Amino acid sequence: MSRVSELFIRPLTAVMQVKAAEPKVLFADIETALQGYPDAVLQRAAERIRRQRPKDGFYRDAATFPTTAECIEWCAAEMPRYTPKPIADDMDTAAADEAIQSELGARAVREGWIVALWDHYAREGRDPTSQEIAGMQRAAAAADADMGRTDTASKIFNRARIARRDRLVALVMGADA
Repeated sequence: MSRVSELFIRPLTAVMQVKAAEPKVLFADIETALQGYPDAVLQRAAERIRRQRPKDGFYRDAATFPTTAECIEWCAAEMPRYTPKPIADDMDTAAADEAIQSELGARAVREGWIVALWDHYAREGRDPTSQEIAGMQRAAAAADADMGRTDTASKIFNRARIARRDRLVALVMGADA
């Protein structure tokens, strides 16, 4: 089960009717559209949809599952309230910086998933499995697709994402990257 399904779709299907002609297609569209949002945003948006009121600005039939566009609106509305978690004290950032300076790090730079690789090394302290690498690649592709969003919250989030990626690329490829 995907992260979006677990944090966003499943909590809503427990309390709402799905009136789409093909629910699997709707859920696949929602998963793709929301893949780039952080976990906290997905959870808060799902909770707000469940408790929605007319004053929320997105009022709709509360018993019916939202459309993909409505899901994007709710998540975008939650982005300004999102504060990324600071790097935990137990994360070894120096070891992660060193670990990405490898052939796998160079590959991750070329393929666009260097940030996910660094996060993995900082969190896990080991090389990723092939399944974990595939997950990082999918998440990076979804995040790249989300980079074209123009709402203000996404622009702010994307600037921070680009700055972080650029720092890691420079670390792996050298200062001239």
